[in-house]
Amino acid sequence: MTKDQPQGTDQARYDRMAQWAENEMELNPASTTALRGKDAAAHARAMFEAAGLNVAELNKVIGGRPSLDPDAVPGSHSPKLNFRVPAPVSQALTAQAGSMGMSTSALARKIIEEWLSAHQSGPGKHA
Repeated sequence: MTKDQPQGTDQARYDRMAQWAENEMELNPASTTALRGKDAAAHARAMFEAAGLNVAELNKVIGGRPSLDPDAVPGSHSPKLNFRVPAPVSQALTAQAGSMGMSTSALARKIIEEWLSAHQSGPGKHA
């Protein structure tokens, strides 16, 4: 920014460009140069590493919650299960989790893991 530019001009331009890029810009679906999805994420990580940034720290800041799998690749997500239960089951689970100082998700994981462990029909196999 030069001393002749009004204060904030660069920020206003950046804001306009970001708005366009995030909401209005359309990439050609047949583009051979535009990166998307996992390819775009891998390219960005490589750029951050080349700039000397600690990618593990960056993942902690912007990557959301850590994976439940200690061997998971950084930036990967744990599989997610969604299912419905009757209201009394939900209420009981929430109350029990609270009394144990756990989230309902943590208690549900514990219950499922214990059930699977008790019902295995062989090494590493679930009935």
